Amino acid sequence: MEHSMSRFILSPRSLALLIHLSLFHQLLATSSIDLAKAEAVVTQGDAEAQFELGRAHLKGDGVEKNYPRAFDLLTRAAGKGHAGAEDLLASMYERGLGVTQDYAKAVSWYRKAADAGNPSAQNNLAGLVIQGKGRAPNPTEAMTWYEKAAAQGMPEAVVNLGRVYYFGDFGIRQNYPEAAKWLSQAAAKGNAWAQNTFGVMNEEGLGVKRDWAAAAELFRKAAEQGDAKAQSNMGRMYARGRGVERNLALAYKWLRLSVEQNEITAQKVLDEIQPEMSPEQIAEGERLASDFRARTRQR
Repeated sequence: MEHSMSRFILSPRSLALLIHLSLFHQLLATSSIDLAKAEAVVTQGDAEAQFELGRAHLKGDGVEKNYPRAFDLLTRAAGKGHAGAEDLLASMYERGLGVTQDYAKAVSWYRKAADAGNPSAQNNLAGLVIQGKGRAPNPTEAMTWYEKAAAQGMPEAVVNLGRVYYFGDFGIRQNYPEAAKWLSQAAAKGNAWAQNTFGVMNEEGLGVKRDWAAAAELFRKAAEQGDAKAQSNMGRMYARGRGVERNLALAYKWLRLSVEQNEITAQKVLDEIQPEMSPEQIAEGERLASDFRARTRQR
């Protein structure tokens, strides 16, 4: 007996329940459900349903991307205090999606969601507050919002905290130990920029004890993700035998891949090592780079 999932026959009450359970986007993606009927249900007043369909239209998730419709639905849900909808509505104002860009309104909606504990909104609000978009800049307040979002496990907030402390941006004093605290967390979660930056800190002893082996491992992880600067750094480590055994073929591989992404520093190191490389070493480096491209589709 065959079972077809191509058509669902649902009562309005059942459909509303599925939307409320956050399954609506799955139905849209896997069935020929009547979108007009679905929209009729969500406009009856269920904030979660309005949020789910609004998000679907904003992202193009199972339905055609439609910013005006997304704006309408998210505005309805946000008006009922739905924090997720407030966050997405704020993002539309921030980016000017389906509405005139308005940083002040973005800040207002982000703050509502942030005050309700939404970590995405807390991170996004911090980004506007620290830059002074939509209101006067307040770096101290921004860092507080970043920390609240990071405490809830928001990956972007963890990276942002590390970035601000590393560079000493926006009136926040440069603080390498604090940067190391946050970047080590982000690196452990797989963020390539954090891995490369924390690798630099380990290589140079910035905020942590100098550890070339740890630096090389961090560079390798980011390089494997296609990060051009990390590939350049990994190639340099192999070229100079820092934290790894010197290997010109592997140095060539990573430097070549980095050069292909227009990383100038990689070209300089590549120019340094090529005169001492044999044709066989260069051929091996080219083969290794080719294997990496085939495996990762880096071009």
